Amino acid sequence: MILSISATPYIVNHTPASHRGRIGLIISIIIGTGQSLDPIVMGQILSYSSIKSGWIITGLVAVVTAVLMFLLEKYEVKLEKKKIKNQKIIIF
Repeated sequence: MILSISATPYIVNHTPASHRGRIGLIISIIIGTGQSLDPIVMGQILSYSSIKSGWIITGLVAVVTAVLMFLLEKYEVKLEKKKIKNQKIIIF
């Protein structure tokens, strides 16, 4: 139900060209496994609790994922600034 549409471009931008096909396959397997197991896992959760708690769990997973993506973005910006700072400027 929750899918990041920008996951593939992110992965492509951070993978060497020689490995993009392999990584694409691995990502497809991971997404497919998640889509296969999700109904089973959520079905088990709902058999012991209510629909409301299922949505709360889904919402919590979404919030945790969003926070992790935000932290990843901050980390990458920090790395990029450090990379730019360490580059020598050549003036012709």
